[in-house]
Amino acid sequence: MQYLAKIKLRIKHTELKNKNNHMFTFKTDNKTVNAVIIEDDEFSKFGIISAIKVEDGKQYPKVKIVGETKFGIRGLQITDEILPDIVICDIGLPDISGLEVIKRIKAKFKSRIKILVVSGNINREIVTAAISSGADSFFTKTTSIEKLVEAICTTAKGESWLDSNISKILINGFSHNQQFLNHDLTKRELTILELIAEGLQNEEIANKLCISDGTVRSHTHNIYAKLSVTSRTQAVIKGIRLGIIMVDTHKNHNCDLSQLKMKNFVNTQSFF
Repeated sequence: MQYLAKIKLRIKHTELKNKNNHMFTFKTDNKTVNAVIIEDDEFSKFGIISAIKVEDGKQYPKVKIVGETKFGIRGLQITDEILPDIVICDIGLPDISGLEVIKRIKAKFKSRIKILVVSGNINREIVTAAISSGADSFFTKTTSIEKLVEAICTTAKGESWLDSNISKILINGFSHNQQFLNHDLTKRELTILELIAEGLQNEEIANKLCISDGTVRSHTHNIYAKLSVTSRTQAVIKGIRLGIIMVDTHKNHNCDLSQLKMKNFVNTQSFF
């Protein structure tokens, strides 16, 4: 516990104030991801910090912890003051639910601040509630800790990260009640949704289809509207639920988004 205490003392709440005592926006360069941790379990927090320290910008952009707390309310205050690139949040917190934290951050900052849920509670209800509340990615505590920095950096740059545990839960939970309905997605929109599910960014999709980034963004917004979702993660998860997307379970990838394939049917009910 003394070692944990020393680690905790090294994490400082970074604040910059102007002469009027107002908070400046905390800016980052393209090699650093600023993160706030909201986690009440000391051992889980230690694991997160250790994974970040071990990676230390070797393979992924450097992750800098700019704030940490075990309370949801304090986490909201720190997020409001520092404006990090990403918030790493647990669901079970001592004061308010992590789901409420997610909702409040997304209501105020939209996509400006990304949210990665790190939780040991991975039942389908919690996972779907977190995603529908606005979480960008979900990392389970049973996943190899070495993958955490990958999840953080992938989420920070605007992509979704779901580990195989989450995909299996969603697939198993939805497979018995899957509905195959007519949808109004165009052939091009179905293709773009497939590429989103495979983890491609807008620029990569544009290059693959020989169209502009703006055209990809336009199609993506249309997909969101037609599926009644607000993020790439939600679009993929709804595709799983309704049968647009299927997973090749014979492959063993760390992120099952790379396994997702499209079926040419289905869609149109409210998310979850």
